[in-house]
Amino acid sequence: MTPSQIQDPTADRERAAVAFAGRPDFAAGGIEITVNGKSRMVADAATIGDLLRELDLDPRMIVVEHNGQILRHEVSAPAHVLYAGDIVELVHFVGGG
Repeated sequence: MTPSQIQDPTADRERAAVAFAGRPDFAAGGIEITVNGKSRMVADAATIGDLLRELDLDPRMIVVEHNGQILRHEVSAPAHVLYAGDIVELVHFVGGG
């Protein structure tokens, strides 16, 4: 974790509350992250769930890797807050036979 990502617990809870309410804080500006190797701007306090909605992706059909760690969708991924410089890899499930 970089020094810019270290925050007091109250600030982190406030960011999470905004994210859980489904209202990323666009007024506070955006942050730059990398998604599948490409730079992308997202709202400050955006979550993985916000990113998937913005990309119109079904979370049930996606595996999310955040900064090298695979996230479990049902537990943490949708509410996981993104920070500037984060690296996100999204892998789609493909059906077939």
